[in-house]
Amino acid sequence: MGADVAGTNTSALRRWRTTLRMCLRSRDYDLVLTSQGTRRIGGVVVLAGFLALTGRRRLVLTEFMPSTVRPGLKGAAAVGLYRLLLGRAVARVQVMTEWEREEYGERFRIPPERIVHVPFYWFDDRVAPAEAAARSGAMASGRNSCDWETFFSALGEQGVPLTAVCDRRDAARAHRAATPGSTVLVEVPREEHDRLLSSSELYVLALKDTRKSTGHVRLASAATRGTPVVASDVAGIRGYEHLAVAVVPPGRP
Repeated sequence: MGADVAGTNTSALRRWRTTLRMCLRSRDYDLVLTSQGTRRIGGVVVLAGFLALTGRRRLVLTEFMPSTVRPGLKGAAAVGLYRLLLGRAVARVQVMTEWEREEYGERFRIPPERIVHVPFYWFDDRVAPAEAAARSGAMASGRNSCDWETFFSALGEQGVPLTAVCDRRDAARAHRAATPGSTVLVEVPREEHDRLLSSSELYVLALKDTRKSTGHVRLASAATRGTPVVASDVAGIRGYEHLAVAVVPPGRP
């Protein structure tokens, strides 16, 4: 099977150019593979629309996470277009958790045999875990479904250093929830995040139960670095619970 790499996700203009190229080159290939994260929602809609209109069901979507569609008029339009187009355009859709197969099949009118559950990787054995003697404190991080209030209220009086790493959208909420002596970092580079993770005694995956596929990268990163995890028992991590040393009800301090 021949293959052609259309481009990488470097800028909005580059994404639209490569999306157009994928549309025009789709007739030359049996499958057109991309992800919502790479193409973004608009790119997936354009690509699926082109394939649906030309009668070519060749689209393969990896890491399909429509729960990342934001609420509002644009989000409702995206969901409506997904329902209209995906069933006509996709050959396969990969999801991260088993429960998403049935839910997304019904929501977006995709036959269940075209939705495949392929889990996110559990750990990367190329990275050596940090020594236990070099570790201290507890850490939480993330961009999606984070429960900062539970993280700080659960551990704020335990006398251990607490570090939260969040994005700009969550910064104000994380700062409000932070307890005295704790640290809130905003938009740190991945290398710094992983250094902090490797030096923490405990990683807390405190999640709100928003019924989103979420937390997999954080769980795998902690497992890779040998950092024990306490995680919220939410739908987003179903099938990955074994990577945590304990799973507790969401919102439990």
